[in-house]
Amino acid sequence: MNLKIAGIVFAAIGLLGFFLPWMKLLPSAPRANHLDVVQKMMARDSDHADIIYDYVLMNGQDANDAISSLSDGFSGFQLAMVGKTADDHEASSCLENYFFGERKIDWKIKLLWLLPTLTLLGLAALLIPYGRMGSLSVALALIGMYGLVRWEMTTASQIYLEASYGIGLWLTLYAAISLGIICLIQAIRSGSQTKGRRR
Repeated sequence: MNLKIAGIVFAAIGLLGFFLPWMKLLPSAPRANHLDVVQKMMARDSDHADIIYDYVLMNGQDANDAISSLSDGFSGFQLAMVGKTADDHEASSCLENYFFGERKIDWKIKLLWLLPTLTLLGLAALLIPYGRMGSLSVALALIGMYGLVRWEMTTASQIYLEASYGIGLWLTLYAAISLGIICLIQAIRSGSQTKGRRR
């Protein structure tokens, strides 16, 4: 599979994920398995954090929640549209309490829109010749956005007592970093080809 086809596939997955469930609020009484996850996370020594599960893979509880939320919860689009509809109290609560720390909600909405925007820019960088710096900039932005969201998810251990992450968020994130890596490869190849022509 060449880079352009792979990029199109990941961009489509990322955009689809934006409209699938990102987060679901749990009943007021926390589930026992979620409580176990929080206790394990709090007991873990920060100097020996499991980087693979924090920033690369999903832990078992996240995988179970993602599978169980295929049609339940608030999508990234719904969260990004907070304030635009009358009955968005729960979506607003999700965005305010569980995404991007203690930033103002207006900034959180802008950060949410960045994910599909960067996905479209990544696709454009593959289909339209941006040049090396254009592809590199988009690649770093996608990878950086993935890192920011995963860091926010890792530091918000209390979420497991009150809410769960949905399949849409994981699809969007993994598509973003995959597309970012593809754009990075494209930038490296573009730089190599430019040097070859100069010779």
